[in-house]
Amino acid sequence: MARLPSPKRLRSEDFDAEQKSLIERLGFIINDFNESVFQAFNNAITFSNMNQQMINVTLKVTSTGIPQLQTQFKYLLSSGRLEGVICIKATNNDTASNIPTGTPWVTFNYSGGIGEILNVTGLEPDDEYTLKLLLIGSD
Repeated sequence: MARLPSPKRLRSEDFDAEQKSLIERLGFIINDFNESVFQAFNNAITFSNMNQQMINVTLKVTSTGIPQLQTQFKYLLSSGRLEGVICIKATNNDTASNIPTGTPWVTFNYSGGIGEILNVTGLEPDDEYTLKLLLIGSD
């Protein structure tokens, strides 16, 4: 990914004498903000500072993808609202040769900081899986 050009700083020396005091005060605020944004967009934005959470869930599903036991999880998203769930890893704990037949798709409900998995496609029925899920929040 291309890097952003370094931000130009507001310097009082670049302005007329009658504007220097104002530019010094504005520069103190604007230069710091510009530097923070510059640093963030040059590879400092990570999953840890976004409205998301990673969790592990262990479950078994039926042949139609419904969890055999109620599968709930707590989420701690900064917005409090769960917008989506993406399975980023699925490990078969029973039969290593039974790998998912496709990317597991997770259907869920949520309320008050508790999510519930309703259905998972792409898993072998009756095998125990550990799913690493990326929970995505929204406004």
